[in-house]
Amino acid sequence: MEAKTIRRGILRKACWIGLPDIFLLAFVIPCIVWAEDPQQITVETALTRQLTLTVGKSVILSSPHRVKRVSLGTPEGIPEIAMAMVLTPHQIYLTGKAPGVTNLTIWGMNGKLSAVMDLDVSPDISRLKEMIKKIMPE
Repeated sequence: MEAKTIRRGILRKACWIGLPDIFLLAFVIPCIVWAEDPQQITVETALTRQLTLTVGKSVILSSPHRVKRVSLGTPEGIPEIAMAMVLTPHQIYLTGKAPGVTNLTIWGMNGKLSAVMDLDVSPDISRLKEMIKKIMPE
């Protein structure tokens, strides 16, 4: 019984000693870091662009800056809207996979955010237009 009591006492002291450190790491330090560099948010929103793709079609984006990696935002439970891959440090290959809207995030070689693009993938209606034209010629 005494061993359990001693262990509980040690655990309580460790928790009270470590609790301020955890609070400091979780809340204070991130606030200080964010306060030092508020321009990052401004830069990210300033670089947002709009790009439209068609399902089944691909495009190669050229970047004036060297690209290290790309990422597409795909919420859980929603089919993959597009596919993106870095071909060369200055080229990104994009393919529309399903209709929808997502974000393409691009990071530079230094690991910093380079750009965020709103990607709108629309269905391919070219065949539908051809069929309507055949059925109802002008």
